[in-house]
Amino acid sequence: MQAKCDNSGINKPDNPKAKKAVNEALALEGQGHDSVFFYNPDKTSSKWLRTKTVTTENGNHRFAK
Repeated sequence: MQAKCDNSGINKPDNPKAKKAVNEALALEGQGHDSVFFYNPDKTSSKWLRTKTVTTENGNHRFAK
């Protein structure tokens, strides 16, 4: 599986942290409450992403729709 970080790294190779984040998201197995996005608030400055409704949190990640 190719994991990508954010838009600034879309063309960069995946890395262990990105893979871990994807695996954490997949581990929710439907518990994401219809989430469409997930992000680490400490790692993104996206104002748009922060306008989305947070549905749940898991570790350092927020899941939103």
